[in-house]
Amino acid sequence: MSSMEDRKLAAIMFTNIVGYSSMMSADESTAVKSLRAKESILNRLTTNHNGNLVKNIGDGTVSYYIMTEDRWYSVDEISNYLGINKETLYKWLADKDVPAHKVGNLWKYRKDEIGAWVSSGGTDSIIFIK
Repeated sequence: MSSMEDRKLAAIMFTNIVGYSSMMSADESTAVKSLRAKESILNRLTTNHNGNLVKNIGDGTVSYYIMTEDRWYSVDEISNYLGINKETLYKWLADKDVPAHKVGNLWKYRKDEIGAWVSSGGTDSIIFIK
C-alpha cells in the first residue's frame, strides 16, 4: 500500500455532446462545429487547470485534473489555518495590510500569500482577540 505522500487528489471529468449522433445524422457540418467548439473549451480547461486529456472517443472525452493548494480560502478556513478567531482576522483586515481579495461580498485568501505575510512580520504588534 502506498504512503500518504504518494497520494494525490484529482477530479475526473467525462464529457459528451448531448444528441451528437442525431445532430451528425441531421447536419454533419453543425455537428463537427459543435465538436470543435467543445474541444477548444476542453483544451483551455486542461491548459489552465493542470489537466490531462486521457482519451477522445467520438464526441466524448475523459480527462483528469490534479488538485493543488492554489485555491481561494474563506475567512473560516484562513482563521483556522492561522489558529485565530474570525474577529481577529477581520480586525487585521481593518488595521493591517493583510493580503486579501474581495470577491462579491466575501473576503478570500491564498495560503501562500498569507504565509508570506506572516513570515515577513505582518502579524507583529497585533493584539489577538480571544
